[in-house]
Amino acid sequence: MLYVVSKRAFDLLSSVIGLIVFSPVILVVAVAVKLTSKGPVFFRQDRVGLNGRIFRIFKFRTMTVTAANGPKVTAKNDARITTVGKILRQTKLDEIPQLLNVFWGTMSFVGPRPEIPALVETYTPEQKALLTVKPGITSPATIYHRDEEDVSGTAEEVMDYHRKVLVPRKAQYDLGYLEKKSISYDIKLILLTLLAVVSNESGYVREKAVKNRRALIIAAVAVLLCVAYYVAFLIRFEGAIPDYYDWKLKRTLPLIVAIQFIFLGVFGQLEGYWRYVSISDIISVAKALVLSAIAMLAFEYFFLAG
Repeated sequence: MLYVVSKRAFDLLSSVIGLIVFSPVILVVAVAVKLTSKGPVFFRQDRVGLNGRIFRIFKFRTMTVTAANGPKVTAKNDARITTVGKILRQTKLDEIPQLLNVFWGTMSFVGPRPEIPALVETYTPEQKALLTVKPGITSPATIYHRDEEDVSGTAEEVMDYHRKVLVPRKAQYDLGYLEKKSISYDIKLILLTLLAVVSNESGYVREKAVKNRRALIIAAVAVLLCVAYYVAFLIRFEGAIPDYYDWKLKRTLPLIVAIQFIFLGVFGQLEGYWRYVSISDIISVAKALVLSAIAMLAFEYFFLAG
């Protein structure tokens, strides 16, 4: 009983704080949803909650307004998902309105993810234990099973996959929560959820970062080279760069960056992310920087002198 009361107090306080903290995000997302597709800002759907009671879950709308007439589950690359909706789903920003469900008491911050009635009807007697606690915004299944929509096919095939594969798999994760539930465990799961969202291991941000990694690497290196060159001048002149050298810095900055890019490319240092750094990588970078410095000095002596 003490756990139930303290959990409700935690949910109520946290939902109020969350709604206040995320109010700017809620406003921006609401405007983006409204301006980019016809229909309401919020999506509401019947879900099964505590003791089998039906409640309406709130999310930001991520599909076209006619999606309600289609399948109740979402497939991979579902044509009904809007451009903004894809970003919201992969970053989990579409889940923020569920703070309202937590505030009203139909959901908790942490608990088994609520399913639609059609899927709950397939629950085994063991899985029905999930209905003995309030459903949550996050759960072990949310954290450790993030590929719920990575299935394609007809509406019937997708629903069948949910019934036979996804529901049992997610239930297995969330049934473990019932054995461990406590305020401290809830806090741990919330922190793990935030970490999963930020790292976005299977989400939109990571997908785009991997797809465009070469451009991101080049942009990051360009920024670092510019900063390093500017800092070198600041150190040399103790923070006060004379007018002549300030002019010289601006004149030579594009050239030094271009030369360093050439040598970094020659030594293969613009190809991918550094997860582990080897001695050969350090040597290659050193060679690239030394040779680019020599090339810059030679260019300045013969072409920029005076």
